[in-house]
Order: sequence, then C-alpha cells, then structure tokens
Amino acid sequence: MPCASFRLCPTKVMTDDHLRPARKHGFALPFDSLQIMSWIIFPAFAILFFLFNGPCLRFPENVVVSTVWGVLAVAAVTLNVLAVHSDAADPGIRSKVDDVSDATCPEGKTSCCICKAFVDKSSKHCRKCNKCVVGFDHHCKWLNNCVGRRNYRLFFSF
Repeated sequence: MPCASFRLCPTKVMTDDHLRPARKHGFALPFDSLQIMSWIIFPAFAILFFLFNGPCLRFPENVVVSTVWGVLAVAAVTLNVLAVHSDAADPGIRSKVDDVSDATCPEGKTSCCICKAFVDKSSKHCRKCNKCVVGFDHHCKWLNNCVGRRNYRLFFSF
C-alpha cells in the first residue's frame, strides 16, 4: 500500500529543497546570526565576571565563587557544543527511495517527498536543515540545529 502522506506533497508545491544537501549538525554552513552572537556574548559575560566580580570578593569566597562559575561555564560550553553537534535527523533519510509514491510504506512509517525516504510518523521536515527530524520540536537559531527526540535532552540540559 502506498503511503497516504505522499499525497500531501504535490509536485507543484515542491521546490529545489531536495537538491540542497541536508545539514548534518549546527556547525554546518551557513551559520545563523543568533548562533554567532551567542559565541560572542557568552565568553564576554564570563570574562566580565572574572574581571569585575571576582576581585570584589574576599579571599575564601573569591576562590569558591570563581571555581563554581568556571565549572558551570565549562559545562555550558560543553553542552552547547554537544547540542550543536548532535544530529536529530530521522535514521530513515539515510536510506533514500527513488519514488516514494510507488513504494510500499513500512509499518509505522510515512513518506517525505522532499527527503525521498520513509520516515517515522512523528517526523517533520525542517526547511532550514532540509531533513526530517524524529519528534520535531523546533529549529533553534541559537544552536543552528533542529531539536527533536534524539537530542532533546542535550538541548534541555543546555
């Protein structure tokens, strides 16, 4: 049985999105302006803290607060890099089909006419990343990456 959702993608509405390569992660070009701004603002706040707040505290508090702030800053940068580098794409887009309208749809799957693949029923296509994302929540401009089921924990912890 052909996938029913293919009828939602008529050829008249299709653009050249399927010719554009899918973005693997948030470090793929082009960068978003908010992503670049976050790379500038966060280090600036961290440096300003160490320059102005650190010296204002007395000796024991200075060391404790600066250490805690430093550990939290490193954790935030690490989680940011992991969230940006994570790939939330549906695993089904790696196995493309020539014509999804003629092929039989596997159980629990639906077809994406732009990706030309069978994807999970909870997947949605992101126009910015040009890929289907399982449990698509949104495209985060600060990370320049999609947030979905596969990377939601990283996004939330960041």
